[in-house]
Amino acid sequence: MKKIALMLILCSILIGGASAYIVIVTGPETIDAGEVLKVNGTSNLPAGFTITIDISRFGVSDIITENQVTIQENGSFSTTFNTSTLEKGTYRVEVEENSNYVYGSSSKLWFVFDVIDRRSELHITSPLIQPYEGTLRISGIITTIGNSGLKLEVNQEGKTIYGPEYISTSSGAFNISVPLTSGGVYNVILTDNTSYRWITQFTILASTPTPTVTTEVPSLHEATAIASRSQPVYFKVETNSGDARAFTSSGVDWVMEYVDETGTIKKVNSPGSSSEEVRITAMGGTMYFKIYPDQFDQQASVTLSVENSRSVQVCTTCAQMFGEPVSTTTEAPLPVFLVLIALGLFILWRRRS
Repeated sequence: MKKIALMLILCSILIGGASAYIVIVTGPETIDAGEVLKVNGTSNLPAGFTITIDISRFGVSDIITENQVTIQENGSFSTTFNTSTLEKGTYRVEVEENSNYVYGSSSKLWFVFDVIDRRSELHITSPLIQPYEGTLRISGIITTIGNSGLKLEVNQEGKTIYGPEYISTSSGAFNISVPLTSGGVYNVILTDNTSYRWITQFTILASTPTPTVTTEVPSLHEATAIASRSQPVYFKVETNSGDARAFTSSGVDWVMEYVDETGTIKKVNSPGSSSEEVRITAMGGTMYFKIYPDQFDQQASVTLSVENSRSVQVCTTCAQMFGEPVSTTTEAPLPVFLVLIALGLFILWRRRS
């Protein structure tokens, strides 16, 4: 009987071990504020199964943001997080438990990382939006580096178009022009001798060919307002005919919804991007935009810029274009007793006069 009992215990251990799945998640120990956090992992979960990975402040249970990730055929998975809204401190990345599968004791379901934030040391003095003139003008000052120089790199859509190359600084100040062949959105990366990286986004407006029939040049218009998740901001845009581009300011992970000129509602939310944009073929009509932060606890100023437009205005009555109620306030009438007092004073004044 003892042998049978022992065999049953061993079988239960083997069966329990076989039913447990392994998930291992990894990532960097430190990142610079604003840098994209890349999370990698491996698992023996079935291919196609989706897990949830979240970020929270270390020692705090509240979730700041989360991504859903799908297990690939080879058992690998990866995702990225935009850290532009994270303050200096220690954070925890964790794979959430799933009721469908039991994770084994060999799993590594979380790790911590530190955000180093020195963004306030950088002051960019050149415009963040520039007309296309064949160069990108980059000037500013970093208050803490003195004459030690900087490493400069410029990329567009992940492709390096300039550098990395060291540039000189004078009491932290720098000024350089980088050659360009086209307009677009460019990321400028400055690195000091401690390997800290500052990332700044510049927009170069595409050059407009000289028209042969009309002298009208498509122009850029923009408007700014405060937005939160619970109180999004709405914009009304009058477009010109032709290709147009609408984009938000950076610094916050924005979500953009818009109603095109056919009345169709569309949504733009690029993972890991703090500036959303959409390119459209405009018909010279009216479009409506709704913009709000991706994070529930954020409130910030957002600027909507639209190329090839006639006007961009903040709209307080445009929620209805997205099927939402428009908040209205009704002025309460004057109390009856105030009306009677005023009438009595008027009659008394007429008698005396």
